[in-house]
Amino acid sequence: MIGCSRNESSQDQITVVESSVTVEKDARLFTDIASDISDESTETIGDRQMPDVVPENLTRSLSFQDAADELGLAFEYRTGQQADLWMPESMGGGVGVLDHDLDGLPDLVFSQGGNRRPGELALQDCLSLFRNRSGEAFEASPEAFGNGRADYGQGVAVGDFNSDGFEDVYLTTTGTNLLFQNCGDGTFVDVTEQTLGSAEDRWSTSAQFADLNGDGLLDLYVCNYLKYDMVAGPICRDTNGEDRLCRPQEFASWENQAFINQGDGSYRDEAEIRGLSGPNGKSLGVAIADFDRDNRPDIYIANDTTANFLFRGDERGNYSEEAVIRGCATNLRGEFEAGMGVAVSDVDRDGWLDVFCTNYFNESNTLYRNLGNSGFQDATSSLGLSLPSLSVLGFGATFCDFDHDGRDELFVTNGHVDNHPRNQLQKMPPQLFALSGEQFQDVSPLLGSFFSDAKIGRGVAKLDFDIDGDLDLVVVHQNSPTALLVNQFDHAQGRWLQVGFIGTVSSRHGQGVTVLVEQNGHRQYREVTGGGTYLSTDQKITHFGFESDTPVHLEVRWPSGQVERFSGVQTNQVMQLIEPGYHGP
Repeated sequence: MIGCSRNESSQDQITVVESSVTVEKDARLFTDIASDISDESTETIGDRQMPDVVPENLTRSLSFQDAADELGLAFEYRTGQQADLWMPESMGGGVGVLDHDLDGLPDLVFSQGGNRRPGELALQDCLSLFRNRSGEAFEASPEAFGNGRADYGQGVAVGDFNSDGFEDVYLTTTGTNLLFQNCGDGTFVDVTEQTLGSAEDRWSTSAQFADLNGDGLLDLYVCNYLKYDMVAGPICRDTNGEDRLCRPQEFASWENQAFINQGDGSYRDEAEIRGLSGPNGKSLGVAIADFDRDNRPDIYIANDTTANFLFRGDERGNYSEEAVIRGCATNLRGEFEAGMGVAVSDVDRDGWLDVFCTNYFNESNTLYRNLGNSGFQDATSSLGLSLPSLSVLGFGATFCDFDHDGRDELFVTNGHVDNHPRNQLQKMPPQLFALSGEQFQDVSPLLGSFFSDAKIGRGVAKLDFDIDGDLDLVVVHQNSPTALLVNQFDHAQGRWLQVGFIGTVSSRHGQGVTVLVEQNGHRQYREVTGGGTYLSTDQKITHFGFESDTPVHLEVRWPSGQVERFSGVQTNQVMQLIEPGYHGP
């Protein structure tokens, strides 16, 4: 134990939901889906058809209510609003979802900005924990992170770095990042020095825990941004000599970091030797998932005004950057874009995870369709996502089947980085896109006041805060209250299944587990990532929606290589799966 003192027996307070299912240790569904799509991987976008499932009415079951105030979730990310256009003020903050006390309910932890002076922000303000009370309210826990000082907060990553069952919290900042160990008693202790040593201070943004080298221990990947003088705050001016927000092109980039878990409570930055440093990146968003279906993690990075990265992992935990040759470094015209957030989903339900990136104002967001062994292709226009995103600046994004029709919707939160540009508003409304046939449609204007009110949106994460089977959203705004969008789904119109994981050989909370569900010939494929979006961390569950109550077939592939198959799984339940013991091949 590095930094906490507690009763070790408390770490196994986990409820396992039992189901009457059969288990077969084979890989039949995964093998079938791989063979089904192998012949299609070289087809063009126009040749590949979306599943013939079209909602009768795109908004028949889409309804949300911002209940943050009603439920006591009183948090506001404060930028400090300095008059000298200090760049970090434009970036915003994030939110992490975790069950910090193992009561089965997702809690929330937020990063905070609010003070530009390095090292002078109190920890009580730097991170804010809100405890979920029976899915009916949130309660602030102001003493959770103790006393101390921190730099200007940016992103939140959540992961159980020491495999004790309690998820820990990593805060990225404009200077010294901090790792907090969960003590299991409602408090966290700063273990940065013991675990990370004297890691160089950098302006860090998004981060994600994942098992990068396949040893069952969670490593930590950190995106870094610009070499910007946090004290002086350089002043940039337009052609008329007026002060303006500096642009990322005017600064050199920091290389990213890959902290590898040494198994003794410490981490070592091995980004350079493993091929993960990403020079000239200016990285903002990250998603770690198995994009090439080899049961090893790959890393996709959204970079600001430079080519995006795709790091493909090998069996030794080393990586090669292949975004250009895989078709996902630039848009369809070969242009670099100002990448912000990342979201991952199998949009077309072909068994391969696609990638969505939010971009700058007057650039479209970009959806890269995964063509399997042929790489990726920019399918933004063909899927109807180009024009609706030109007039906004996107940040956080996430895919989710909010209405349980078996197809994911796409939520994007928007907001400009600067309140000075001519004829542009800094506050922008969010967007929700639903699939209609082969294209997404922006259904936001039909969804009520939250989607018509303009704010400066940044981080977003999904969770089932009230454990009712549908997923909700928490959205972080700059200098205005955070929103908790409660999904008002009518459960008479669809069914659902949620699956959580407890690793015994793989990482404790199932990062990297892939799940394939089949019902009535329709398949859905998901992976436990926890990261993605922007500066934020989702709840670590897989969620599926169905229009029928027919029992489903479920196949789970653990990062250890074990595969479990369940038949006759009833819908409308939460399953918690424990990884079987593994003794090697």
